Amino acid sequence: VPYFETAMQSSADLFGFLEERFSGTEDIRSSGAVNYAIRGLQQHSRSVLRKTRFASQVGLTSWTTMLFL
Repeated sequence: VPYFETAMQSSADLFGFLEERFSGTEDIRSSGAVNYAIRGLQQHSRSVLRKTRFASQVGLTSWTTMLFL
């Protein structure tokens, strides 16, 4: 369960990041920080993918182990 909690927290962080960037779209463009915003999106997306994949693998391993016991 803790792995799924960290995956959900990472997803919430991504959506919080997106909300902040969408609300400041004009400011990001005017200051020339588009690459910075995209880099942040990549980092958050990578974190979500990594944590979700690991949580899924742990869940699948646990489920498979219980099937054989």
